[in-house]
Amino acid sequence: MAKTRTDAWWAKLKPADRDAAYEAALHLPFGAGSALLKERFGVAPGSQSAYYRFFETHAADYTAGAPVRAAIAQRYVEGVAERSNIPDDAILATIKSEVAAAQMNPGDPESLCRFAKLFIEMRKLQLETERQRLDREKFEANERRLAKTAETVADEKLTPEQKEARLKEIYGL
Repeated sequence: MAKTRTDAWWAKLKPADRDAAYEAALHLPFGAGSALLKERFGVAPGSQSAYYRFFETHAADYTAGAPVRAAIAQRYVEGVAERSNIPDDAILATIKSEVAAAQMNPGDPESLCRFAKLFIEMRKLQLETERQRLDREKFEANERRLAKTAETVADEKLTPEQKEARLKEIYGL
């Protein structure tokens, strides 16, 4: 009977889960890493030596993708920054940081939770900014109407009927 490969447990993982599993267990000792892999991904290494040997031999396979993930995260962060319309640079920098962390650590629930909270706060800021813009437009329109009203009332060349007609026109009555 042929001996089972020491990394056979890793082959049981879905390809989509491998990066997340690798990053989640990378710096954990055998006991904690094995428990995490079993709990979150349903796989467990056969032995302590199999666990550590896997990380030694496959590190290049998974760390090679880190620059690509970083570049993708950076493009995504820049897209979020452009679409956010948030005037505060400090808040935008925090959001960029959390988005990048969520992109680089896709399996980290804490990172995703922080990202979700920041996304909600970003949306609140967007709505508040939009509300302020609309209030400003409304105020400016009222100021223009008031100026036209004062001009109409002060115009001595107009008859009272003409003034009334112009005021109805200004206020849309």
